[in-house]
Amino acid sequence: DYGVAGLTGDDFSPNPGSQVEVEIPVGLTSASLLLATADDVVDEDDETLTLTVASLDGNDVTGGDSATGTVRDNDTAMVSIDDAGSVEEGEDLVFPVSLSTPADRDITLTIDLMMGEGMFNEDYATPPSDPTMFIVPEGATSADLVFATFDDDLSEAEEQLTLEITAVSHGGYAIDEGAIGSIHDN
Repeated sequence: DYGVAGLTGDDFSPNPGSQVEVEIPVGLTSASLLLATADDVVDEDDETLTLTVASLDGNDVTGGDSATGTVRDNDTAMVSIDDAGSVEEGEDLVFPVSLSTPADRDITLTIDLMMGEGMFNEDYATPPSDPTMFIVPEGATSADLVFATFDDDLSEAEEQLTLEITAVSHGGYAIDEGAIGSIHDN
C-alpha cells in the first residue's frame, strides 16, 4: 500500500490506494518497485508519495517499513500581459493576462502600475480587487485585468497606463514583457 501527498491517479500508475506486489527472488534480499509517472502540461507543485510494506507472504505487517519518493514537475510556463490598446475616456482599459499552460492552483501575479505623463489616479478606477496582486484562477489560462476610465470635461493629451508583472506566486513561470493602455480625450 502507499499514501500520497498532492498526487492524483493522473500523475502516475498504478493509482493511489492500489496494492502492488513485489517479489524478491530466492537468494536475494531486495527488489525494486518502479512506478511510471505521467508527463503532463499542468504547472503544479512537486508531489511526494510514500510506499509502506503492508504484508509479507500474505501475512499483515504492523508498522512496516516505508519509503518516500518525489515526482518533480518539469513544466515551464509563460505568463504574459497584453496591451489594452486605446480607448476613449469612459471606456474600460482591458489588459488580457495569459498563462501558457493551466495551473493546478490560483496563480497570483504582482503587478507594478506606472502612470504616464498627464495620467492621474482620477483618470481611472482601480479594479475592485487590488490590481497589484492579480489572480488567474486555478485551471484557467487567461483572465482580464480591467480598469474603468472616467469621462471628464478636461481637454487632455493622450494618457498612458503601463503594467508590468514583477513576480509570480509559484515558481516555474517565465515572465513576458509589460503592457500599455492609452486613454484618448473625447
